[in-house]
Amino acid sequence: MRAPLLLVAAVLPLTVGCSSEPTRQPDLRAEKQDISVGTNVTKTAPTTFQPVTRSCSAFESSIRGVSDRIETRPDLVAMRGRWSNLPLTSLDKEAMKRAYVLPCEPTLDVSNPLRNPDNVQLVMSILPEAKWNDVTSLFAQNETGPVDLPSFSYANFLRSVARMPYFCGEAGTFPSIQEACQREIASFFAHGAQETGAHDASMSMPEWKQGFAFIREGNSYDSNVAYDPGTVGSPAKCVAPFLCPKTSHYYGRGIKQLTHFYNYAGFSAAFLGDPQVLLLQPDRVAQEGYLALASGVWFHMSPKPPQPSIHDVLVGNYKPQTAHAGVDPDESGGVTNRFEATVSIINGAYECQPPTGSSLAKQSSNRFSYYTSMLKYLDAPLNRVEQTYTKDTVCNIERGNPWSAPQIIFNPSWYYDTADGTCKALTYEPQLGLALVVEGVQTVCKTMFPSRKTTAPGNTVPTF
Repeated sequence: MRAPLLLVAAVLPLTVGCSSEPTRQPDLRAEKQDISVGTNVTKTAPTTFQPVTRSCSAFESSIRGVSDRIETRPDLVAMRGRWSNLPLTSLDKEAMKRAYVLPCEPTLDVSNPLRNPDNVQLVMSILPEAKWNDVTSLFAQNETGPVDLPSFSYANFLRSVARMPYFCGEAGTFPSIQEACQREIASFFAHGAQETGAHDASMSMPEWKQGFAFIREGNSYDSNVAYDPGTVGSPAKCVAPFLCPKTSHYYGRGIKQLTHFYNYAGFSAAFLGDPQVLLLQPDRVAQEGYLALASGVWFHMSPKPPQPSIHDVLVGNYKPQTAHAGVDPDESGGVTNRFEATVSIINGAYECQPPTGSSLAKQSSNRFSYYTSMLKYLDAPLNRVEQTYTKDTVCNIERGNPWSAPQIIFNPSWYYDTADGTCKALTYEPQLGLALVVEGVQTVCKTMFPSRKTTAPGNTVPTF
């Protein structure tokens, strides 16, 4: 089972009319989208991916560069909370920094790691290309849809990492940044193996190395009406101002099974500079390795308030104030059982406290087993909590949403009060929406979200 990923804290590097403007994608709105998938389809597709942004400067693609940009951008100064109507806090800005996708593409050199951004250098030292090839040998082997296999490459994984400088970019509460990065990579592969793995006990390789055999959600493709953008009452129901062709289906694709139109829109905006690109061509997330891999990095780094991001939990940035449904603080203030908390983030409504002996219990226990196996593969000594994981360990955090909302201030359902006070972000459900947190907030809001300035009695905050 691959549960939908309700990830909505999207970061949108869109047009700002300055030197940081991404190269625009071709306008695909008029193109007919009619991609059929069948068992006789070749696994080779035209290589359509290209660098979508200008080149980054070395400073711009650094942690310091991202921090400075978030702190000084004038278009963030007037951003206010949807309900509190207060300016952004330091916690908000910290969340934005870590979820920030560069609106430019760092230059990478796989043959010379020292020429790459710091976080890419670290990833290459922990997961060299030989190990990457070893744990990705089943890429798309069980796929029946079109896949451009050469693009599922180590270089494209590094490209994805480079666009988000905080991935393997900070130590958090760990003694070293290497220890934090080992956990991030191990988690990335453990959850990927569960979501997309072959799960074939008869194979000679262990299951934790069988990840990424499927890039599309099983039994969905174009036949599952749950992902029909025209289905009234469905989470897949597309809403204005987004354009969702009837032939587009937003089932799970990519390394972390990106699901639902608003996730495709958010990821498309973050990495391609335009939310409509993947709404019109969602199967690119399965066909093109760069997008399949980048969607997993984006999920890993992006919070879904009140849930923190996987990154923030693993490195200890998320600090629960009191024990809450199993998410309790350790001596450093971070979450005590950090990987267990990531299971809750990914699929807690199903895999936390699962019925004994059920398939859900197996899915939950797989994640723990895959995680510890990957840590050992990366030569990471297990800490005290990780040493308690066994083949029968499952997530015991309370099902549903155990996260304490006040601890996550950055809320994607906020509206953004720009200079003229008329701009707002889409609110799909009370806690779901797209957050415009990167370049050009005013420009994007005015383009995508026409002014509907209304005021509730006694409240200066626009209503929805």
